[in-house]
Amino acid sequence: SRNELLKQCQPVKRLLKPGGRLVAVNSDPSDPGDDGEATRPYGYIKTVERPQVEGSAVHYRFLLDGDEAMTITNFFISREVMQAQMETAGLSHVRWIAPRVSAAGIEQMGADYWQVIEAQPPFCLIEAQG
Repeated sequence: SRNELLKQCQPVKRLLKPGGRLVAVNSDPSDPGDDGEATRPYGYIKTVERPQVEGSAVHYRFLLDGDEAMTITNFFISREVMQAQMETAGLSHVRWIAPRVSAAGIEQMGADYWQVIEAQPPFCLIEAQG
């Protein structure tokens, strides 16, 4: 929820040195998560609770060796709400950074392999200053 997010951001602000930097990874709220099996080659399947509203569950099922899997549940909050809560907590210069595939990754797997991830990254990097 908005309040839980604010409660997470407030100690971060207190713990950062003046001018310190927060770097975090989160589900990208702009990813609709409708591709299901399209991300299987990357080792996970993402499903999104519908309707996608604030607090909706976002499940990442990571495919492990054999038939084993591990599921992590995150919750949808829009970029606007995340940024507002971060700023309310006193963080500034909030930036959203899309991940990029490295040259080594392209060389190893080929550019076509990464098309799904590059078209709609499932996660984003968030940077802010204390």
